[in-house]
Amino acid sequence: MISKEFEAQIQLLEDPDKQIFEIVREQIVNKGLEVVPFLEQAWGMALVPLVHKRIEDIIHEINFNQIVYGVKKWVLEGRKDWFSILYLLSKSYFQDIKKEQLQIEIKKIRNDIWLEINDNLTALEKIKIVNYILYEKYGFTKSTTRKNSKTNYFISELITIKKGNDLSLGLLYLLLCESLNLPVYGIALPGNFILAYLNSPLGNEEDYEFKNDVLFYINPLNAGAVFGMSEIDVYLEKNNLEMVEQYYAPASNNTILNYYIDAIISALNPVDDANRIEELGKIKQLIQL
Repeated sequence: MISKEFEAQIQLLEDPDKQIFEIVREQIVNKGLEVVPFLEQAWGMALVPLVHKRIEDIIHEINFNQIVYGVKKWVLEGRKDWFSILYLLSKSYFQDIKKEQLQIEIKKIRNDIWLEINDNLTALEKIKIVNYILYEKYGFTKSTTRKNSKTNYFISELITIKKGNDLSLGLLYLLLCESLNLPVYGIALPGNFILAYLNSPLGNEEDYEFKNDVLFYINPLNAGAVFGMSEIDVYLEKNNLEMVEQYYAPASNNTILNYYIDAIISALNPVDDANRIEELGKIKQLIQL
């Protein structure tokens, strides 16, 4: 049940005085998520386009504040939970996605892999199981739309339509391997996000060095195909890139997220998506703290 004060604040959203609106906006935003259902109800009853727009902006601001809180919490907890940060980045674009439902869908995939894997298997055998479950049983595949189509980047969309680009498929793969304690890590190869399976898990270094031997590399865009270092050599030479360590070695979570957010921003329209680009920039800054 809403208070008389809140009802009065909703009515003031019609006030043409911007100064009054800013005071009311701040008061409503500070109430947080609990008032969103009432704002949505007020939106449905409003007849003035200005009020519609103001309510939409307030709801968006409340939701984005929750994302900011979640990102800060993720950073404080060590930047290790891939699901949480990928969910928050999806939520920044698709406000209606439900965290619990997304968790359930990913857990189904994870559990199907877990039932098939045991410690007696080799690293290659384990990855073959991951590939079978992910690409054959669940049907995940490369998107046939433009790679830089913005919906190709978000894990929430990937789980729904089963199609994505190298980053969304690679980050889902990474998330699943993390939950299964498989030593698989991301490599921010320019234009093609790939993964590496290591001899053993990396330590807690923020900026990893190439200390652990890579057993093999994984291409998440090509149904998890396994390949060796020589293929990276060919790729770098073909694209006129230097053969530097960072293109062969695991990257830190921060490096991968910067790479990921920059890729999303590059897929957005600078004019139509200006606000979203600004928000992604804020999230990127928070990750660096």
